[in-house]
Amino acid sequence: MVVAFLIIWAILDAQVWWTCERQPGWKDREIAQCMLGKDVAIAQLITDCVADLILIIAPVYLLSTLRTMRSLRIRLMVVFSSTIFTTIFSLVHAYAILKDLGFMEFMFAVVEVRRTDSSTD
Repeated sequence: MVVAFLIIWAILDAQVWWTCERQPGWKDREIAQCMLGKDVAIAQLITDCVADLILIIAPVYLLSTLRTMRSLRIRLMVVFSSTIFTTIFSLVHAYAILKDLGFMEFMFAVVEVRRTDSSTD
């Protein structure tokens, strides 16, 4: 799983890099933001959903087989299931990219990153 996630990360990172480096004008703007386009949005959407699904199903399955301390099992399932919120923010961000919402795309990305950061605290 670790290797699969690293490969997905490398492909997505390379795709964004190739897309942004072909558009050098964005670097000179007051708010430097590369327009990612639909190809990047679709790739991110698919990989986000697959990765989030794995991150929800694997721990829930493993924890469901845990027979001791029912309350602990439920709490751990809730914590790991919070990935659903990250998936929702990923979907909204991908929608913003697909609809070419410009600055709103950036704002949704910031919210998505902040949500991801706060879920790991």
